[in-house]
Amino acid sequence: MSPTNRHRGTLTGLIVLGAAAFNTTGALASASENSLGVSYVKADLSQPASAESLYKRIQFAARTVCHEPNPHELSRFANYRLCVEKAVDAAVTQVDATALTALHRSKTQRSAAS
Repeated sequence: MSPTNRHRGTLTGLIVLGAAAFNTTGALASASENSLGVSYVKADLSQPASAESLYKRIQFAARTVCHEPNPHELSRFANYRLCVEKAVDAAVTQVDATALTALHRSKTQRSAAS
């Protein structure tokens, strides 16, 4: 922990987003090729702006590890979207911060009327 973090009394965390990259046969790619760490300061997550910033970084990391295909490749694009969704869900759960969880739920809630 850095002296600055120790002085502020914060805990620094690291999320590692992993993605199971599937080839056409459904075989899993190496996990080490499909992971990315996202650092954060847990104490800062009580602030909405910090939670929003971390959420955007989690989404970016998820899109990176899931390797976005050409959107015209519908079957691969559907797998990509599912991969991103699962990676973001797992990261938010791992952080376990109320503001981040609430933000994630507000972004992913589906209308009951749909």
